[in-house]
This record gives sequence, C-alpha cells and structure tokens, in this order.
Amino acid sequence: MIPADGETVAVDGFPGISKLAFAAGVLAEYPKGQKIASSSCDQTVKIWDVEEGSCLNTLSGHSNWVWSVAFSQDGSILAGGSEDETIRLWDMQSGTCFQILKAKRPYEGMKITGASGLTQAQLAMLRELGAV
Repeated sequence: MIPADGETVAVDGFPGISKLAFAAGVLAEYPKGQKIASSSCDQTVKIWDVEEGSCLNTLSGHSNWVWSVAFSQDGSILAGGSEDETIRLWDMQSGTCFQILKAKRPYEGMKITGASGLTQAQLAMLRELGAV
C-alpha cells in the first residue's frame, strides 16, 4: 500500500525520506554518503539528502518508468535505466544528462521490402520493430 502524500518512514537507516519517493523504484546510495537516488514511475530520478529527508534535485528526460539507478564508484555519475529502453548518464555536479545509451532493437534497420501477403497489423508491427 502506498501511503498518503508526505508520509515518511525510516528505510534502511534513511529517516525522513518520503515513501512515495521509492515506492515504485529502486534506491542507490551515494558512495560518499549523505545522498541517495530513487527511481520512479513518474519518469524521473530524484536525489535525496539522507539527513534532512529533502529532495535535492529531480533529474528528468526519460519517457517511461525508471526502473534502476546506480552511482559510479567515485559518485560523479548517476545512471538511470528506464522502460523507454535507454540508460541516461547524469553528471552529479551539474545535474545534466550528458549521454543517452540505447541498444539497437533486433530488427532495426533491416529495411524489409517486397514482402507480400502481410496484414496491416503485421506491417504495423514490422514498422514498430524498425524493420521497414
């Protein structure tokens, strides 16, 4: 059950963090302490102050649920993986996304031509897969 907006709970030693912040996602601890990152169904990644329980920054750019977050070993980069099929890399100093990683889909760029006897639904699926 997701609590009412603003309800806070202690989670693994992180008092004051809103349960709504991580109810749908994952938490990652900043290597140098004092911060955590949460992924969310609202298509954002949030950076939290552990002591205060306040949101320091909201990182936007994904177009679907963000399922995972991870800091680089030195804490300078935060990666967010999303259902939009991308991994975004953010610079922790500036909060800007400096790289978007996206794997090619299995059929992307095949440029299938001359196929006959396909239904409209099959053609639509091939377009969605990037095959035509």
